Amino acid sequence: MRFVHQILGVAAFVLAAKGTPCPCKTTSPPPAASVSVLHAFSNPSWAENLVVRPNGNLLVSRVDTPELWDVDPSTGDAVLVHAWNATEHKAALGIAETTPDVFYVAASALFDKNYDKTGGVNAVFRVDMRTFRRGVAGGDGNGNGNGNVRANATVRKLVDIPEAKLPNGLTTLDLDHVLVADSLNGVVYKVHTGTGAYAVAVDDPKMKPDYVNSTAAVKVGVNGIKVFNGHLYWSNTVAGFLARVPIDAGGHATGPSSIAVAPAAEADDFFIRDDGVTFVCQNQANTLSVAYLDPDASVPTHPIAGSNTATTVAGVSAAKFGRRPCDHTRLYLTTSGAMGKPINGTITVAGTVSYIETAQY
Repeated sequence: MRFVHQILGVAAFVLAAKGTPCPCKTTSPPPAASVSVLHAFSNPSWAENLVVRPNGNLLVSRVDTPELWDVDPSTGDAVLVHAWNATEHKAALGIAETTPDVFYVAASALFDKNYDKTGGVNAVFRVDMRTFRRGVAGGDGNGNGNGNVRANATVRKLVDIPEAKLPNGLTTLDLDHVLVADSLNGVVYKVHTGTGAYAVAVDDPKMKPDYVNSTAAVKVGVNGIKVFNGHLYWSNTVAGFLARVPIDAGGHATGPSSIAVAPAAEADDFFIRDDGVTFVCQNQANTLSVAYLDPDASVPTHPIAGSNTATTVAGVSAAKFGRRPCDHTRLYLTTSGAMGKPINGTITVAGTVSYIETAQY
């Protein structure tokens, strides 16, 4: 079941044997994907990450404002779930689910255009959506107010991580722990979801922003993270690849790391399907690509939507599959509207929740 893979399969490496990387080798480019927009936020806006709730709705974080939204995949209607204090937090980033409808969200400190901290605090929050109730469809989904919400989510701070520079991607390790990527320090923390206790779990050279020489003004290292087949996978944005390292039940590395997917320019978040087919969101390249994992070798990406000069998936940042019978092959995407790097230096569009159908991949 995709639910097991998404919540527990990616969390418990002991279940990893159930997933086997795709043995197939592509001999021709995969077909282009048709992209449909489900919801567009106001312009400008940056939809950063998403998870799919047990009821099928999409929980979406934003970077341009520290907010969390609930999007109905049947109608595209969006309502505000929670807004963090903007004097303490600049952005809402990675999201991970540990138990059904209970999520953990990274909220960053205030930062400038170079991601240098200017105030506030980096933290992880617990968001319990079991208490959340939407009203009738038709609420304000354009970024104004919270639309029709009959009962709020229960939100509380789990822990501050003051030494973190940019908490970014999150993933579930097990029922009691999430992993948090720090993109500027180039490490992954393990956080206990009950006590808030945390420590560095993986510190690998391939996670570092300076792993390769780059002239980029802002160097983002480890970004998206996933647990699959007993390995921790991550993207290194500035280096342009996905890497992996074997881990134990505690989330600690048990062997050397290797490059899994390359090249993958501007790789942000990604999703690994049960069969190893991997969808890579190349944010500032405005491109969605597919890769076919090989446990013994690095594999290339194949672009299936967007380009450096197109707004089709402008700033595509994260991807998750639906959890309803009617959309389990539908891949939902968040986009930043190219706010991080305007197309041709000037063009930005509204951040969106979009989707593609994936049966052909």
